[in-house]
Amino acid sequence: MNERRGREYWSRQVAEWRCSGLSKKAYCERHGLPYWSLCRWAGKVAQPPAPESQPLVELGPLAGVDVGAEQRAAIELVVADRYVLRLWPSVRAAHLREVLAALEDVR
Repeated sequence: MNERRGREYWSRQVAEWRCSGLSKKAYCERHGLPYWSLCRWAGKVAQPPAPESQPLVELGPLAGVDVGAEQRAAIELVVADRYVLRLWPSVRAAHLREVLAALEDVR
């Protein structure tokens, strides 16, 4: 099997391997694929797209937020390997719902 196939081919192979329930080694043996190629592409395909390729969702300013609170540590939340949200201590549940709804509208 030619190892020089492109991203589309290997993305499909990685997706099929993940759905198969097999180990990488067993999947490669069954489909005649080079083990290390599957390993390499599984790592590449798992990486999220570059930030500039994702649309920017702009929301209005938050009323009544203490700017001083924004300087405390944030929590990062990864949503379905698609988004990384940085949540500051002052974030309100209603605003987070608005952000998540806006992200889902972009899909």
